[in-house]
This record gives sequence, structure tokens and C-alpha cells, in this order.
Amino acid sequence: MFRAKIILSDDNEGYIVGEGTGEIFGRLENLKEFPEIETVLLIPKKEVLYQKEHKEQIRKKYSDFNTSFSNYGKLNLDIIRTISKLDFTAIQLKTFLFLASHTSYINCIIKKGKRYNMTRKFIAKELEISMVSVNSAVKKLESEEIIKIVKEKKREKMYFNPYILFKGYSISNKAYDFFKQSKWKGDTCDD
Repeated sequence: MFRAKIILSDDNEGYIVGEGTGEIFGRLENLKEFPEIETVLLIPKKEVLYQKEHKEQIRKKYSDFNTSFSNYGKLNLDIIRTISKLDFTAIQLKTFLFLASHTSYINCIIKKGKRYNMTRKFIAKELEISMVSVNSAVKKLESEEIIKIVKEKKREKMYFNPYILFKGYSISNKAYDFFKQSKWKGDTCDD
């Protein structure tokens, strides 16, 4: 598995480019032919040119920021407003925030620590709530398409909807596929 970028040219043609090498693997419409690509980063050609031109300024800006980007997530303010209007109990909202804060940097998997997938038991312990409350909150979040629960080898794996929150510069193809028909996709929050 490796990460790839897709560079969009001025005429919106996309090229799949190896993130480290810059090697062109193919065109955007051929993406499914490359199952070894785990995550994709869309970059407009103008941005690539800008980054090349201002490389030193950009490097200094990020080094001055002096922090780990893994502690930061991207959450749309319109989404926050919409979620605040949903019929959530305090425990469901608390669970939402807890799961968002444990979303993995690259693949949108909700984890406890770096190696282990989130469990309902861990949520109950950390939030000091009952398993009934956890199950109710998780069910509500899943029904609102905020999280997706997948069974793998008799264990649950929870994914956070990248249209609501994601970390890093790219989203895994698996997370994208789970939420590509999501009601959160696009301009759902035009109030």
C-alpha cells in the first residue's frame, strides 16, 4: 500500500502521482486499477506550482507553528451548527465529541491509542456511562450517518464520516466508499 496524490491540471484532467516520487501512474479515471493505493490527495495544479515557488516560506510557516498535525482535525462550522440542531441527548453529543477526538489521522478509523480499534466498553469506561447509554449513542450516531460500524473478524471497527471530520491531508478510499452517498456530502447545511 502507498499514498498517492491526484494532480488536477488546468483543464480538470486528473493524474495519479506517487506522493514521494512524483511518478505518474495513470489518469484519474483509472484509479480503480490501482488497488495498492490506500489514500488519495487531490491537489489542483495551481497549488502544486505555488508550493514549488514558495517552498521555503511554507516550510518556515509550518515549522513556526511547531505542533503535531495529528492533534488537529478539520470540522466544518456549518456541520457543527447542523449537529447542534439535531435531537441529540447530552450523552449522544458527548459520545460524538469523544469519537471525533479519537479519529485516526489517515483512515478515519476511530481508535483507542495508536494500535487498537475503539470498543464500546472503552467508551463506557472513559465517559463513565453505562453500556446501555453507549449502545444508544452509537446507534444514534450511526443512524445519522456520522459513524459507520463494520464487522471484521467478529470485531467492530468504527469509521468517522470524513464529510463531517477528518484529519491529515487525505482520506482513505475505504472511508470514502463507506460515506460516498452520505447526506452530509455537499451543501447540506445551507441554512
